[in-house]
Amino acid sequence: MKIKSTLLLTAILTLVFLQCGRGSVTVLKSEKQKIGYAFGTIQGTQLNKSIPNFEKVLGSKSFADGVYDMLVKGKCKFDEKKMRELTGIFRTKMTELKKKKGTLSFKDKEAVSYAFACSNSRRLRPMLEGVLDEASLGQGLEDSIKGKNLMMKPAEVQAMMKKFSTAIAKNRAKKSAPKKATSAQEKKNLKDGQDYLAKKAKEAGIKSMPTGVLYKVLKSGHGKKPTLSDSVTVHYRGTLTNGKEFDSSYKRKQPATFGVTQVIKGWTDILQLMPVGSKWQVFIPQQFAYGSNAKPTIPAFSALIFDIELIKINPPRKMPTKK
Repeated sequence: MKIKSTLLLTAILTLVFLQCGRGSVTVLKSEKQKIGYAFGTIQGTQLNKSIPNFEKVLGSKSFADGVYDMLVKGKCKFDEKKMRELTGIFRTKMTELKKKKGTLSFKDKEAVSYAFACSNSRRLRPMLEGVLDEASLGQGLEDSIKGKNLMMKPAEVQAMMKKFSTAIAKNRAKKSAPKKATSAQEKKNLKDGQDYLAKKAKEAGIKSMPTGVLYKVLKSGHGKKPTLSDSVTVHYRGTLTNGKEFDSSYKRKQPATFGVTQVIKGWTDILQLMPVGSKWQVFIPQQFAYGSNAKPTIPAFSALIFDIELIKINPPRKMPTKK
């Protein structure tokens, strides 16, 4: 069962406020306070309906610990294998509950609670930044969950939720906008990549796409070309423009399989041009690679080079037939 972000957000903030000893809000003065309270009352109602006895079932301290570790420390105390195991247990139980096949209880609720909170909390905080007053949100949650008289009428709640939706949309648009290089090193990475690609574009045998992605055919293929809906199997080697290798399926002696749309944009665009059996060398501008998002072995704003060998297009998965 897929848990909605707003439901999880409600659970996280409820427990964080309980752990941190949030003070009561008795008057709603600013618009952010009203938005926070309105959001809290609605989510509190949904939370009670979705997971009865939420705090008792999941373990509030462990849940709050999981939120804290991910949002503040940036890591969880369990390794990835254990995290997948525990969150899988939670989702299985939620599915059973939805199908009315059991009650929501866990043998090791503290571990399950922690893992679920930690694995899902990393993407939630940016959504709320600057949108609402957190203390008022907590008060709305508390009032709604405990069945108290609310400080806002239903019509006021709905009006504030419209403003909440507008603010969230603006936040998302702002965060999805491409970031600019700011530090001296980022600006150097950007310029080095641009200079490298400008020089490479003049070399013999280099072809250019309208996006600025460059490629050179090392081996011609004669098979079909992938589409956006396809999954492909490839061998590849990735390097920075200085020649430093950051990834290689050849070294792992195992080709990679993924959907055409499950990779960086430069790859998605180039794969649709490659016939099966081809091997190309591809030069990708930073904005069609990882852009400002640095990876452990890839600095921010780096242009990337890939040797890509398209081995095959995988057949679509067969859906099980009903008996």
